[in-house]
Amino acid sequence: MDRIVMIELKQYTQLPDNFFDLSPDRAIEGFPTPSLVHLEGEKEERLLVSVLLHGNETTSWLAVQKLLARYQNKKLPRSLSLFIGNVEAAQKGVRRLDRQEDFNRIWTHEGASHGNLLAQKVFSLMREQPLFSAVDIHNNTGKNPYYVCFSQKDLRFIELGQAFSHTFVYFKRPQEVFSTFFSSLCPSVTIEAGKSGDEEGVKKVVDYLDYCLTDLEWGTPVSLEELLIYKSVAGILVSRGYSLRFDKVASNADITLVENIEDLNFHDLESGSLLGWYQREEPLMVVDTFNNDVTEEYLEFSQGQIRLKKRMTPAMFTKDIRVINQDCLGYLMERMSDV
Repeated sequence: MDRIVMIELKQYTQLPDNFFDLSPDRAIEGFPTPSLVHLEGEKEERLLVSVLLHGNETTSWLAVQKLLARYQNKKLPRSLSLFIGNVEAAQKGVRRLDRQEDFNRIWTHEGASHGNLLAQKVFSLMREQPLFSAVDIHNNTGKNPYYVCFSQKDLRFIELGQAFSHTFVYFKRPQEVFSTFFSSLCPSVTIEAGKSGDEEGVKKVVDYLDYCLTDLEWGTPVSLEELLIYKSVAGILVSRGYSLRFDKVASNADITLVENIEDLNFHDLESGSLLGWYQREEPLMVVDTFNNDVTEEYLEFSQGQIRLKKRMTPAMFTKDIRVINQDCLGYLMERMSDV
């Protein structure tokens, strides 16, 4: 097994010469380690953007390349800082390497792991900058609409996100994520840009970031009645060591989830909705925003079937077993009216 070493952070004030020629799996050629890139613009208050926190989510890299190509021969309208994250995982096309921490679960002031120390270093450096806003760019492995995640009930966070999507998710878990970490310094959101590398998603992110650099000013009108706002209340974990498959009927696997589980994302499901089947006890666990076990509140296990106990809306349900094991099956949400 590879030896775990301290994570070096490098800083740059310009892009590498070959930046626009590098595919996401070759990002490591331009940035051998996690890096901060500070580019100066007309407005001093800067936009902070995360890139490749998860190595298999390539839209952030592709979008930033296309965005900066628009400004190759002119000054940016606003100063921009890029945090280039898990280039090693990007080289392999995976969320993270087995020996690594998840680069979007390291963002806390309390931890002392190598990843935590990296995150704290990034924070201390960016705290010295005049920050306008922060945008964390991600992809989903499952089928989801474009949407925005925010962790503070502050209308500036809605202002920041509404140019990307009118679908919002308010969340408190997981807590150790990039956008929550920087929300103490400036308005900060996570944008979920569909599946990795999807051309439409890449273009949408490029146009959105350009808007943040060019036109966004605080005080932009917000029409809450035009927005669809959810609150994430729980996450679903698959029990470790249990075999898992997806099918239209029960199978001999420990857990069989309905074949169309990704199609359920962002659709309201009634109480009693079937999620799958089980052969072993305690196949799934549901945890709330405080990491409490609330399985009995949300799921019913009876006669080999797994059903919802109450009306809920799922998000980020995925069939990617590696992601399920490294993170979770997905989240449960309910509608939210107060922001």
